Amino acid sequence: NLNRLILNSNKIADSGAQSLSESGNLPKLKFLELAYNCITQFGALILVKSSHLKSLHLLDLEMNKVGKKESNKFPDGTSIPDLKTLNLRKNQIGNDALKDWAQSGGFEGLNHLNLGWNNISDAGAKVLANSPNLNQLRDLILDSNHISDSGSLSLAQSKNLTNLKNLNMADNNFKSSGESALLDLRTRNLAEKITEDKSLNLNVLYLRNKDI
Repeated sequence: NLNRLILNSNKIADSGAQSLSESGNLPKLKFLELAYNCITQFGALILVKSSHLKSLHLLDLEMNKVGKKESNKFPDGTSIPDLKTLNLRKNQIGNDALKDWAQSGGFEGLNHLNLGWNNISDAGAKVLANSPNLNQLRDLILDSNHISDSGSLSLAQSKNLTNLKNLNMADNNFKSSGESALLDLRTRNLAEKITEDKSLNLNVLYLRNKDI
């Protein structure tokens, strides 16, 4: 009947992640915290696609090595249906690993995604904007990355992130045009002028350019 499991800072690595993903003793587990455990991309995806952790609602993988690709293979299967919150903060993911993750279906069905401090630039922002698997996302945290005007514009014009309510873009590299695109979007949302061809429908937009 275990509901929450906290194993932060235990060096469990991918082998430990795989053991957890294959365990038949955690059918009611809803919250799994595995920060700082040297888990790579493959280990993280094994957890996200586990057929045994069916009740998992939140997976915290902050400060692991999800940006490190140990294999060209991706785990089979689809994401856990109940998984709604995924924390990948400070994982050195970068654009290429982010693209791999998106193509693998690892973001499917999420409501909350934390990708702060991950060396993501405009190419990564475009991957997110173009990902149909993020159409249920409500909260997207992208602070402390390297997203400039082009990436900001891609996010603002995304036809997939239409359910997004909260976007954190603090400490990125956008200038006036990127900021204007996001602020203009926010203003139009508040004025309830979204057309049928809507883009992001934000309630909260957090901007703080690290160059200011």
